[in-house]
Amino acid sequence: MLTPPSTGKKRKKIDEVETLQKENADLKIALTCCRAALAEAPRLGQHILILFVGPERQLITMHTNLIAASTAHWLYTVPARLNGLIHLVDQDPELVAIWRLYLYTGKVWSQWDGDFDEADDGEQPVHEDREWHRLMLLYVLARSLRDEAFGNKVLDSIFEKANISDRYPTDLAAEVWEHTTWGDNLRKVIIDLHVWKGQGTGIRESHADRNGPTDFLDRVRTSLTIAGDRVKDAGITLPWANSSNRCAKYHTHHFTHYCGIEVMDLTEAGNMYEQAAGPRMFSGRESGVPRASLLIGFKNYWKRGTLDDEQQHVWRLEEFMTA
Repeated sequence: MLTPPSTGKKRKKIDEVETLQKENADLKIALTCCRAALAEAPRLGQHILILFVGPERQLITMHTNLIAASTAHWLYTVPARLNGLIHLVDQDPELVAIWRLYLYTGKVWSQWDGDFDEADDGEQPVHEDREWHRLMLLYVLARSLRDEAFGNKVLDSIFEKANISDRYPTDLAAEVWEHTTWGDNLRKVIIDLHVWKGQGTGIRESHADRNGPTDFLDRVRTSLTIAGDRVKDAGITLPWANSSNRCAKYHTHHFTHYCGIEVMDLTEAGNMYEQAAGPRMFSGRESGVPRASLLIGFKNYWKRGTLDDEQQHVWRLEEFMTA
């Protein structure tokens, strides 16, 4: 037990340490205990979203309460329908299944057996790791689904992978530029990995990115010039080193709150805006999205229509919005 010091600064420092120790202990308990408070349980609701994914129409289901309102609004605009149900023709069922797992767990399940090449003697300059490509595709999926939180989580996963390895993706630039537009955050990630992780070797040696898009090459070279010798400084703080920097530089927050910021509800209705809780716990509406806007967007969509009794329980807008 730490003895309280006499000075205010030392007392403040001790308080911070004790607070961190308590938070760490609480986290260990939360991760290892079998029991949990019912009030903190995810609100899954009673309604199920049915998706048919890919050309083979693979069936994927999930609770509607887990889906961001921006995603639900996009699903409303998808033209492909199978007896009134949604068919995501151009999406990969395996990637959508990973997104579904994220909705329930808050984790990006991108590590698969067989992702790594067999170990070599160091003569091969390029080491393929298929998880990099999978993470890139998951980010593109998140953009398609309008799921900001998932997209931000995927970018964090890319940095997490880069932090625990001396490698980084050196063959994705062309595909990233093909699937994204100017200013997209994934482009920033790829550029910064080449600058701060690879120090420019990814565009000088025999990697695919050496022949990447002109815009990519120009931005990497410009960033290297601006960074100068700092990229070789082992003590430099990387742009993605802490959560606040990652949030400010790489995340998107049009419909979600900025990371770590508590928001007080000051609206007259009191429930027009709702802060996201947990990984993806939404009661049919996204943080910062007015309820009235959603009602307009969903008009005549989720309601009982001509579907048979077995299908009628799937959609009902009023219940979805008020669950």
